[in-house]
Amino acid sequence: MSAVAPAVSVIIPARGAAAQIGLCLDALLAGDRPPGGMEILVAGLPGDAVTKALALAAARRRADCPILWVDNPAGSTPAGLNAALSAARGDVIVRMDAHARPAPGYVTACLAALEATGASCVGGGLRGRGETAWGRAVALAWTHPLGAGDAAFRRGGAGPVDTVYLGAWPRAVLSRLGGFDEALTRNQDYELALRIRAAGGTVWLDPAIQSSTLTRGTAAGLIRQYWGYGQGRAATCRKHPRSLRARQLLPALWTAALALGLLLAIVRPDLRAWLLLPPAAYLLILAGAAVGWARRAPLRDLWLLPGVLICMHLSWGLGFWRGLLRGRPGPASPAAAGP
Repeated sequence: MSAVAPAVSVIIPARGAAAQIGLCLDALLAGDRPPGGMEILVAGLPGDAVTKALALAAARRRADCPILWVDNPAGSTPAGLNAALSAARGDVIVRMDAHARPAPGYVTACLAALEATGASCVGGGLRGRGETAWGRAVALAWTHPLGAGDAAFRRGGAGPVDTVYLGAWPRAVLSRLGGFDEALTRNQDYELALRIRAAGGTVWLDPAIQSSTLTRGTAAGLIRQYWGYGQGRAATCRKHPRSLRARQLLPALWTAALALGLLLAIVRPDLRAWLLLPPAAYLLILAGAAVGWARRAPLRDLWLLPGVLICMHLSWGLGFWRGLLRGRPGPASPAAAGP
């Protein structure tokens, strides 16, 4: 490790990421170097020898950018972020995910946005990258109003927002706020943005900060992902009850309405015809969504869009109710303020 602290520390939580970490690191190493230098810290399970070996192999390819391995015994994403943050030396912290591919100017765009806006957090939009027809349909759903709602970081734009994808922060901001909440295995980035805005800071979306992330390539993978997202959002709502947005409440209410309709259909057979109308209308809306976007994707991907949206809506809604009813999360585990 260089005796001179770099200007930027890129922190990457890596769990089960052996297939992707090398490509992510190569993309970072191929990008622009920020003035003052950069280091990369990969936090993974102590026994994950494969991911560690790939990270260290990338370090040998480019000696001008140190790549360090940080053990994350807890295994969760926020614990990994905090472990990497504790070992980081840069004045600016940039988060990256192992499944993401940053554009060549990603880090320098983060620095430019922080300097230009004075924001406490900057970041870009969420752009999916699918390797299967299902995965490409997921990427399409992330930008569709029925999949993204009014989330600016999914639909594009610039300016103050409630959250961004990944993120970059002055180190002093993270130290002052205590890092990432380790009680939230999901949704910890959104919860951190809530604390930043509650403290008077700004979260800024900049379209110049570009990256893509690998989408789930199967229905089962997407269902597990959104089941976890729903539970994570519920845990955040228990800590910050006023943070729930309409786009997040709608799938939860729709899932509850479907469950209630099923129950009524069982106890009131005479109402079954009427109870079928809302699900039928829902399916027609989803089919219309696919037809309306016929020019945006090939048919081999587009026909899967209704199924993708169903998986997203219902698994998120069920996960939300499961998370809301399972009890309160434990206290946060703040990050250490220094290396």
